[in-house]
Amino acid sequence: MRLSHAAVPSLFASVLGLSLTLLSFSQRLSAQEPPAPSDIIIQHDVPMKTRDGVTLYADIYRPKSSTSEKFPVILMRTPYDKNVSWAVSPVFKMVPRGYVVIIQDVRGRYTSEGEWYPFRHEQADGYDTVEWAAALPYSDGKVGMIGASYVGATQMQAAIAKPPHLAGIAPNVTASNYHDGWTYQGGAFEQWFDQNWTSQLAGNTLQRLIEENTDARVGVPTLPLANYAVFNFGQLPADAQLTAAI
Repeated sequence: MRLSHAAVPSLFASVLGLSLTLLSFSQRLSAQEPPAPSDIIIQHDVPMKTRDGVTLYADIYRPKSSTSEKFPVILMRTPYDKNVSWAVSPVFKMVPRGYVVIIQDVRGRYTSEGEWYPFRHEQADGYDTVEWAAALPYSDGKVGMIGASYVGATQMQAAIAKPPHLAGIAPNVTASNYHDGWTYQGGAFEQWFDQNWTSQLAGNTLQRLIEENTDARVGVPTLPLANYAVFNFGQLPADAQLTAAI
């Protein structure tokens, strides 16, 4: 079924409204989450080495067991910070039901090493992470993946690589075509979405560049991106003030 151009704005508004409602509801739920119960073991910043030597870090939540019992694994790979409330809140529902939950920062984001380049490394890194998770001593060898948006995209990319221990994926609110549907729509640049999405991601990227004492200017030679302030750090008066303050 093809939608008319007139129907697209209203459909988009409906989807956006639903997404914001779900986000608000999720935040309210996470605010009400109790502290981790005593029957959950939490391991922060657990390292995993990729095939090309980059270390990715994950937080692992697992049932406390006095036996050698093994559990299926639920994996989330995210560029949005493994510590955010909406990522962590499901843990307290899934772990008591007998799952190990692993939330990993993807390459180049937050605690993980490497260069952040959207989508480029998700097949290989996804494969390596699934197989690493399956081999953990408390894993039963079955790994499933969940999550929305880019976290959904990491699932599909991992599935393309066919890791032997990937039992299933449950992506939602994501795209299967990263040109038409993510970056462009019918040949037109998705300015609202792309500017909003990249701006959300820019904070951690900028922080890493500052910590590495790296020139944060990014080469984007063509419109419509070239004039966005987020791609021209160092060229605006406020940037000099920010750098001086740091």
